[in-house]
Amino acid sequence: MDEWVTGHGAENDKLRATLHSFFQEGEPKLLHGALRLASKFDAKSWQRLEGKLRKRARLVPPGSLAAQCLAVERLNEAKDLHHKALRADKTQGLAQPSHRLEEIPLHSRKPSARAI
Repeated sequence: MDEWVTGHGAENDKLRATLHSFFQEGEPKLLHGALRLASKFDAKSWQRLEGKLRKRARLVPPGSLAAQCLAVERLNEAKDLHHKALRADKTQGLAQPSHRLEEIPLHSRKPSARAI
């Protein structure tokens, strides 16, 4: 982000200077947090889920209503996992990210046939 701010602001811009100092202060902490979370990544679980999805995808034509329902199902599962991860991070006393999956609007009903 700091590179973007540097490339899109005038040198004497107060906002650019403020953003630059903010990113310089926060980057090491964010980098450490990202590396810590990446080290917790469970590759075996991901491969198991990928295998499940591959089997189900063979049975469902891409772009069909059934495929859309499966996509919503997977998104809801990802939201649940994200929510659990946020709760786990709260117990460790780390700052919470400003974005959350629950901000993504989801409809509980299935997509209409016109949505295809």
